[in-house]
Amino acid sequence: MSITKENAVGGQGGFIDNTEKFEIVIESHHRITGLHVYSDLMLDGIGLIVNNESNVYKEFRVKGKMTLIPIDRGKKEFIKQVHVYYGNVIDRIAFDIAGEEDDDLNDPNREGRWTQFYGRSRGGPNSKIFSAKPGEEICGFHGKKGVRVDTLGVFTRPIPV
Repeated sequence: MSITKENAVGGQGGFIDNTEKFEIVIESHHRITGLHVYSDLMLDGIGLIVNNESNVYKEFRVKGKMTLIPIDRGKKEFIKQVHVYYGNVIDRIAFDIAGEEDDDLNDPNREGRWTQFYGRSRGGPNSKIFSAKPGEEICGFHGKKGVRVDTLGVFTRPIPV
């Protein structure tokens, strides 16, 4: 199963010398069943929950309040898109959770759901929507973090059968 790494977006952050790279991506036999999103004024971290386990599989976190976003494997849901607003850091993020029947983003009857935005109410001056291709899902995140999450990109892969 091939995994594709999409380029990260974002800025230099507030403290250039105090940044580190991160990558969280799930293995081929795992499925994401939830997200932990850490935020206050901006995005502070993301955790992946897999295969209905009660513990977080992998996460990167700076600080911030945690919110759980469930992904219903019974409905065959997965992360289809991630929408970020950014300037010097990642200001705001939302997730498009789709079902396998709702894979076509152009389908007017698509029943996917967008979460609320987490982070600053208006967001930075730039925005990017990361979208998995038909038949694929977003399976991880990468970027740089310091005092905040400075840059963010995604990993995609074919949806496991």
